[in-house]
Formats: sequence, structure tokens, C-alpha cells
Amino acid sequence: DIEGAKAAFEKILDRWDAAGRVPRNDLRRVDGELRRIQDEINGAEEAKWKRNDPAKAARANSLLAQIEDSLAELEAELAAAEKGGASKKIAKAKEALEARRAWAATLQGFGN
Repeated sequence: DIEGAKAAFEKILDRWDAAGRVPRNDLRRVDGELRRIQDEINGAEEAKWKRNDPAKAARANSLLAQIEDSLAELEAELAAAEKGGASKKIAKAKEALEARRAWAATLQGFGN
């Protein structure tokens, strides 16, 4: 819980500030630990943002829509090739469809 960690950290900082003057060695040690905790909280926030980045999701969804359109076109090409009996065109269309379906499956993971 990032928000809970931030709230607890703020309380710790307030108590640290209220403590007043402390020996220099303790100051360095505690400041180092406080910096480390702050870095951990910042890292968790950044990781959360990267997972939930709306721009990233929008790009993935846009690309997914393009691939889905491409899938429809390739399915039509495959149907036409099968109707005409052109084995090379059938194989090529099936290969392209497989690739686009794999891309679509991957992008669905990014967008959701």
C-alpha cells in the first residue's frame, strides 16, 4: 500500500524533525535510512505508474485496433485464396494471420 507507506513515512519524518539536534554520526545514519525509504516509496510509485500508464494503454489499444482491422483483411484474403485454390497464397495468408493473432494477444496483455 503505497499511500499507507507514504503516510507512515510522513509521521516518521515529523517525529525526526521534532527530535531536534542529534549527534552527527546518528544524523548521517538516520538520514541515510530515511533517504533509502524515500527511494523505495518513489520506486514503488514509479512502478505503479508504469503498470497503469494511460498513454501506454492508449497506444496499445490503438495498435490493437489496427491489428484487428488487419486480421479482418487477412481473413478475407485467406477466404479468397481458399476459394481460388492457390496453395501458396493460402499458406502465406495463414502465416500472416498467425503472426497478427500473436501480436494481438500480446497487445491485449499490455492494454489491460
